[in-house]
Order: sequence, then structure tokens, then C-alpha cells
Amino acid sequence: MTDFLLRILIKFVHTLSLTDRSDLKLETETTLGEIGLDSIAVTETKNILEQQFNLFMDAKEVLNLRVNDLWRIESGKISSKSF
Repeated sequence: MTDFLLRILIKFVHTLSLTDRSDLKLETETTLGEIGLDSIAVTETKNILEQQFNLFMDAKEVLNLRVNDLWRIESGKISSKSF
């Protein structure tokens, strides 16, 4: 697992531990917004996408990313033209 995915997954776990979202199942089609990432986690994710993958998105676009999208970004199957 790459540093990118590890950092995002840590944010998921942290968000779930701070909220009453323990019933949420992390499916491939679950969006970051459905997980309930806070604004700091969204900004950090946005920065990672810009710095490591040259993907530029606003906060709303980050929140609309699905878990499956993260895997596709990490594997190089998604580029900035895909969004």
C-alpha cells in the first residue's frame, strides 16, 4: 500500500472514530462526503492529490470522490482529464 492510500485510510479511521459513524461500511462506491471527512481532512486530501498526482480539485470534488476512485488514482488509471 502506498503512502497516499495509507494516509487517506488513516483519515477515514480518524473521522469514523470521532463521529457516530461506526455503522458505515466502507464500500468501493462510498464517497468521501458520505464518510463525513472534516474540512481539515478534505484540505489534506486535496493537497496530497495536487502534490503527488498533479490532480487539482475543489473541496466539493474531493468530497465526491469514491473509495474506488482513490485506488484508480493511485494506480494511475485516473488523470486530471477524467474529472
